[in-house]
Amino acid sequence: MKKVYDYETAMVDISYRRKKKSPRKTAILKSAVKHFSEKGFDETSIKDIVDDAKCSIHAVNYYYGSKAALWSEVIDWLAAKHFRLEDLLLKHAEEKVTTATLNKLIHKIFLYTFSPKNLIFSFQLPSIVSHDYEPALFILYRKYDVLENFFIKYLAPLGKDEETMHQVSHLIWNNICAVTLSYKVINGPKIDLDNLRKEIIRWSFFTSQSSAYILGIDQPKELTEKALEKVTAETSF
Repeated sequence: MKKVYDYETAMVDISYRRKKKSPRKTAILKSAVKHFSEKGFDETSIKDIVDDAKCSIHAVNYYYGSKAALWSEVIDWLAAKHFRLEDLLLKHAEEKVTTATLNKLIHKIFLYTFSPKNLIFSFQLPSIVSHDYEPALFILYRKYDVLENFFIKYLAPLGKDEETMHQVSHLIWNNICAVTLSYKVINGPKIDLDNLRKEIIRWSFFTSQSSAYILGIDQPKELTEKALEKVTAETSF
């Protein structure tokens, strides 16, 4: 008798298959990255992917479940390869938390997120929805846990409760997303890095002030041009 899975069981089964490693699964992912990047989601067919990967449509369904799920896997893979926020944060893991160091770190996070390489990479990703700024948000959402986990450890010496530290990491990420949305909605796909840099500096200082208020520490002073240049030089792009 054929076994019938309920929805939850089926999703657990598919999740398990996605974690499995196999040459065929890797070939499907590489083919999907190629075709989605060149033609976008709508113009890429599963047939395009499987023909290039030299496998069957059944293999795509087996490992990923659907075209949309495969797209999500592509975004995860690209984000892990290109958007290395972890590397930046790791350098500050043992740093003593002060108003000044927190201010500089938040500036670095903004500068890294909107560095030319990361900006072009995230904004040029093809999207599965109609709004052309969505791919950048997909990348950001994939990295939120990295930021939150870092700040829970980073701010621990201040003796604040976990909810307060969550508010700080959430505020930083919300403001980064706000810059992304406002810039894309107002300016469209054209990237004017000079104008955007001014917005980044303004938003990062506002975020530093708000974070200090939540944490109950002194309000930071705005970084001088010289200090900003140093922070920029220290930020890994």
